[in-house]
Amino acid sequence: MPRCLNCLEKFEKKYPNQMGKFRFCLEKEECIKAFNDARKEHDKRQKEKNKKDLDQARKEKKDKQTLQYLKTNVTAICHQYIRERDKELPCISCGAKWNKNFQAGHFKKAELYSNLKYHENNINGQCRVCNLRKDGNEAGYRIGLKNRKGQEILDELDQLAADYKKDSFKWDREELKKIREFYKEKLKGLK
Repeated sequence: MPRCLNCLEKFEKKYPNQMGKFRFCLEKEECIKAFNDARKEHDKRQKEKNKKDLDQARKEKKDKQTLQYLKTNVTAICHQYIRERDKELPCISCGAKWNKNFQAGHFKKAELYSNLKYHENNINGQCRVCNLRKDGNEAGYRIGLKNRKGQEILDELDQLAADYKKDSFKWDREELKKIREFYKEKLKGLK
């Protein structure tokens, strides 16, 4: 027979929860009160533990963001920065006057040259027609990029693209997080 934690007398168990931390006889008023206090304390500790577990899970989820999520997030911030930076500039490819529908167009396609996907010199304000209907208008883009940023930048991008084809390249979470913060800071500087 178990012994009551409050009155220390032996008792016969009547309920399933009368064991372990809640080993009380429940026959005397003070034992019932001690049982209720023990339950409240246990529930309070359990609630705090669950809150800590939830906070920890949220932190782990944030730390373990998928690569695809990070890429999408970085792309959105990067392109937002490019559109703000090139606001009021004409289309890099055809010289069309700026409008609110301009996009962040890549000189070296992001699908083909992952290493240049977030390279600031590889992305410029471009009209929708050039970016979508003319598949980036690479010939016009090359001329516009040379005029806007110089032959040196053009040569650098060509070299980076050539190097990418020789080497394998993969993004990692930490690098993507750094790029995201870099563009967030640059975006703040423009506003």
